[in-house]
Amino acid sequence: MFHLLQIPTQVRELENDPHFNAGECSVMTNNGTIEMEACIMDGSTKKCGAVSGLTTVVNAVSLARLVMEKTPHIYLAFDGAEAFVSLVDYTQPMSVVDEPPVPNGDSQIGTVGCVAVDSSENLAAATSTGGLVNKMVARDVAALMEYKGLTLKKATDYVIKESTPKGTTGLIAVSAKGEVVTPFNTTGMFRACATQDSKTEIGIW
Repeated sequence: MFHLLQIPTQVRELENDPHFNAGECSVMTNNGTIEMEACIMDGSTKKCGAVSGLTTVVNAVSLARLVMEKTPHIYLAFDGAEAFVSLVDYTQPMSVVDEPPVPNGDSQIGTVGCVAVDSSENLAAATSTGGLVNKMVARDVAALMEYKGLTLKKATDYVIKESTPKGTTGLIAVSAKGEVVTPFNTTGMFRACATQDSKTEIGIW
């Protein structure tokens, strides 16, 4: 059985990778600054935490977890989120984020995230990003399944193909039964899946 704390660990690894739009290497705003955001949810308890507008926290997903665990709130943003750092035992590295390098001169377009389900059908998920235009609210998928009775694949296909502009969206979704789908309407999406019995799947296109 996985532990919820494993989810932000995986996302932190991706935040630290300079090829993705997350963590220190998030894309710039129009003002030439970085504003990171992250969220995390424990499906078994329905607890969640989210932060946005971060400029000095290297691993935003770790702070989102602390919002979930240490406060009665769900979401903290900008100055409030930055001030929260001084009130908790934040053990991840912190620094004032300077202008990040852009690998090979290419723009970074990759939001990062991780979804997992254990043998008891408990789900947990986390995501982190420097910000993208037209980011999708994943609640749309759950609503289509709950209220229209769609399967996971049909719900995600509808959101990707009908609800979001082409070239803007990718999604990783896992059902309580362990079904995994990774639809996208972009040219490609870096993605990977692993199961407890060592089955793996990796894809880009």
